[in-house]
Amino acid sequence: MYKVLIVDDEVLVRIGLKNTIDWEEIGFTVVGEASNGEQGYAQFLKLNPDVVITDIKMPKQDGLWLTDKIHKENKDTKILVLTCYDEFQFARTALKNGATDYMLKSEIVDDELIALMKRFKTTLDDSSAGQSVIPNKHHNQNAIKRSLLNDLIKVKFNFDEKLLFRFEEQNFQLSNTKYAFINLELKLKDQKNAKQISETTVNLIIDQLNEKGIQYLFNGYMDEHLFLISSADLTLSTISRMASAVQNGVVQYFDIAINLIYTNAFTEADALLSHYALLMEKSEMLFYVPSGESLIENTDHIRVLSGNTHELKLKTTAQFVDNIGQENLEGILHTIDEVLDLFRQKCYPPRIAKVFMTQLVGELYNVFQYLFDAPEVAFSYSAFHESVMKSKHVSELKNIVTDLFKTLINELSYIRDHQSRYIIKQAINFVEQNYDQNISLEDVAKELSLSKQYVCSVFKRETGQNLSTFINQVRIDKAKQFLVNPAYRNKDIYAMVGYSNQQYFTRVFKKMTGMTTSEWQKHDRKEN
Repeated sequence: MYKVLIVDDEVLVRIGLKNTIDWEEIGFTVVGEASNGEQGYAQFLKLNPDVVITDIKMPKQDGLWLTDKIHKENKDTKILVLTCYDEFQFARTALKNGATDYMLKSEIVDDELIALMKRFKTTLDDSSAGQSVIPNKHHNQNAIKRSLLNDLIKVKFNFDEKLLFRFEEQNFQLSNTKYAFINLELKLKDQKNAKQISETTVNLIIDQLNEKGIQYLFNGYMDEHLFLISSADLTLSTISRMASAVQNGVVQYFDIAINLIYTNAFTEADALLSHYALLMEKSEMLFYVPSGESLIENTDHIRVLSGNTHELKLKTTAQFVDNIGQENLEGILHTIDEVLDLFRQKCYPPRIAKVFMTQLVGELYNVFQYLFDAPEVAFSYSAFHESVMKSKHVSELKNIVTDLFKTLINELSYIRDHQSRYIIKQAINFVEQNYDQNISLEDVAKELSLSKQYVCSVFKRETGQNLSTFINQVRIDKAKQFLVNPAYRNKDIYAMVGYSNQQYFTRVFKKMTGMTTSEWQKHDRKEN
């Protein structure tokens, strides 16, 4: 495997080059980097790389100077010069000085860089140079750092000789130094480039630490990373500036937000566990930070409080019962927002918010069990509880709870819709079959085994017409048919359509048709 050295004064360019392609897959490993030509040459002499990728314009000594020095030292070293459109004359000079090839910075893409490196590899394979690097050494070092930090944050650990030797191997100072923990959370928008973003951000932090001479251990995966840093000169202002630089780099390079929480600097190795526990407790409050916002904060400035939520639960349960009964999803969402925002303002840990929501749903289950148990809802309290307790952010918790209530209200609406249609159909059938009887609203409700108020409410909501008006309409429509049939006498018709009083029938007929019964007969004869 061939060794690569990257030299560029822009941190993000160095990080981008390290992470834009899978170097090992094409037979290379990045063994070092530098921010100017002078550092680059020192690294070249130390690491003996097979390929050097260098910028041209850099402080102290530039890429032209570096190219010339490397070519004089070892003509077999492949040198790739990075240039801009307005620097082409410098690229030509670099080629004369011994550069192997050049590439425009604005046109660096995976495929082109891979193709170029493969050409370098072919040339190196044909020569006696290369293959001098110890495979995966860089990854082995990182694995050791992860292992050490994992051991340190265990509930019980001892600084025995074996552990001390492992620290010594990593040049991690344990005496006459200051420590601090850093917890980093990446707010990844999707998983498409998660690995690249994660590795790039870790490299960005490591670059900052290396530049400041700060020793470190780290572990983590994808969106969460923990660092233990050590330096005799460590200060909060140093950590804060470094955190801001990391945030700016991640925003510029990937346009994502980050959360970064750090402890105070401390000197006692025996206090590692207590400071780690404090960091984890305060980091839990990142649960409430809006998804698109970043937070960089010292643990001293993050409050974690507790409180009794019993009265709030009673009040919220009553609000939810009313809103579910009214199929008021907007009201439910508003209440959820209010409650979660209250927990954030009161600095309640996420655990309280999560338990509150699971208990609230438990109370509602007792009220609306027929909804929760419906096949379309397929509610499992244990599964709901597990998903709530595993939620990492307030927005995730809100979505879980919101989805449940959307499903419940949809099911309630479905049940009511089908029930309402059944009620209306049965009511209409009863009226049409019994219009000639002296039926009342109570009779209709009794036939359906429901309360008069409920039947009237459903009928009005679904048809827009009062049930009493509908009964009169059916009777008057039948009366119209009888009035134009000479087989029936006018004075008998009122009783035939269910009225017990002829005068009342006449008033209703006039009100609903705008005519008397005699006028209706004349009108019908004219029409026909």
